[in-house]
Amino acid sequence: DNAMDPSLMPSAENYRFRGRLNPRGQLVAIVHNSMFVNNTVDEGNHCYYRIAVISSRPHRVSMSIRAFDAHPGTPLTIGEPLEGMVRGRQHFTYQLNSRGSMQEVVLGLEVCAGDIKLETAAIVPGEQGDPDEMQPLEFRGSFSRKKVSLKWNRKIEISSLDGKFGSYILSAQDPRKEIWLEAEGEDRSLKVDQDDGVLTVSWQAAKLFGHEGNMPSFGAGGGDQQAQYDVFYTKVARFRGNFSTPCGMYLERRMRRATRISVKTKQEVSIKDLEPGTEYIINVLARNPRTGHTLAYELW
Repeated sequence: DNAMDPSLMPSAENYRFRGRLNPRGQLVAIVHNSMFVNNTVDEGNHCYYRIAVISSRPHRVSMSIRAFDAHPGTPLTIGEPLEGMVRGRQHFTYQLNSRGSMQEVVLGLEVCAGDIKLETAAIVPGEQGDPDEMQPLEFRGSFSRKKVSLKWNRKIEISSLDGKFGSYILSAQDPRKEIWLEAEGEDRSLKVDQDDGVLTVSWQAAKLFGHEGNMPSFGAGGGDQQAQYDVFYTKVARFRGNFSTPCGMYLERRMRRATRISVKTKQEVSIKDLEPGTEYIINVLARNPRTGHTLAYELW
């Protein structure tokens, strides 16, 4: 049985695809069928994906693994962000999976790169109901915390408007359990001072928030709710993606077009390696390490 052949098992030295960390704390590997056109391993009548999770931590690590293919109606589970990509005339459809008595859902789309559109619809065409609730969504680009009727927006379609490559993270939350990260006073602006070629960047703290009864301390910023920060900057001439979203900043860093400085829980950083006469863009990403929630500040 080839599926259990030890010589085909992936390892730190032997692998075909390698997962990468996204801003939500997920390890993601996206596999294209075209990669297997010249596959010389006989898999028989089934398709196997051998997965190895390797940890260098000295203590046990809990995890869950999810795999899905890009077919019409791919399940989108409440509370589990899903990363995807689109190009050309492709469009991907998702179907919201929910349990219990949910009547509404909170949707979010984080565009990492590209010109992406999201549209929603009811599952059953022509179904009748309240006209105010039946209005489908249509968004171009990123949006967050949009609460809509679950019944009339259960089907979600993602497409590229310009036919070029695009990547994104799609999420859905139960509004009764919703948690989000926000800057104090909703002030996401960066304060930048320049002195003798050194830029000092500072920002307001980001804290977890949730609906009544959902958070132990509403808006508290200590303990497990304390955010950690990364500062990203790049030359305007090198910029290609979306520096206004967490996954966009991660993408620019992964493509080696941006520099990242991790400052842990500090709210200030000094940048000293900037070239005189060169235009830069700077942004800050906040992330709660316990929940994986992220926040991008405003571009400078």
